[in-house]
Amino acid sequence: MNIKSTKNLYFLFLFSIIAIGIVLRFYNLPQFGTFGHDNSRDLIKLYKLYQYNEIIYRGPVFSIVWAFLSPVYYYILYPFYLVLKFHPLAPAYVTTLFNISALLALAFVTMKIFGKKVSLISTGIYSLSFLVIKEGAFGLNPSFMPIFTILLLFSIYRILDGSSKHIILLFISLAMLVSFHPSGFFMIPVLAILYFIYRPDIDRKNMILGISLFIILAAVPYFIQEKKFGWWSFKKVAEFIGQGSSAG
Repeated sequence: MNIKSTKNLYFLFLFSIIAIGIVLRFYNLPQFGTFGHDNSRDLIKLYKLYQYNEIIYRGPVFSIVWAFLSPVYYYILYPFYLVLKFHPLAPAYVTTLFNISALLALAFVTMKIFGKKVSLISTGIYSLSFLVIKEGAFGLNPSFMPIFTILLLFSIYRILDGSSKHIILLFISLAMLVSFHPSGFFMIPVLAILYFIYRPDIDRKNMILGISLFIILAAVPYFIQEKKFGWWSFKKVAEFIGQGSSAG
């Protein structure tokens, strides 16, 4: 089999796997989608934004320390709620679309890094996984994480491979991760350690642009939120860390 035929066969299999994954994600989506306490909270906040122009300063709460995430999550959801006329399952459709985008990104990234065979296997597993499909329809802020996690890991790989421009993608992905879930903050020390170990040669302009985008997308919304509410989340996190140190 010549190279052209092999390439065409790969894309045929890949297209089939992705098509099946898309069908499975939208099949019975109303049954997979959830509308629990968090979803109702989000709907009320966004309806107040629409009806009464109530600006949303706080994002979803993470109850371990009773602090708040960035409100960026709500402003990403907002246009979809408008298009779907505030349908209760609007977030389920949104996170399903993000889940599909993660599937596409996984196919691309694994092909670039590991080759076509690994790409087909990993994409097939992600495409057919019942757990991935179900969690993709939950319509909650953690459901936005997979696509940006994949893009972050790909950007790390490309930077270490010598592509300085991917620092911009890295900071955008990191900004989204720290906005959607507290676990995203754990990537910051990991990235710092990787930087000091490998010392990648990064163009200064790309670095400044990447940091600027991170500040705009992640730091500024958090700063506005905390300043308005008396640094509530910072105090709660500090209190939680202090309690952990005392217990130790």
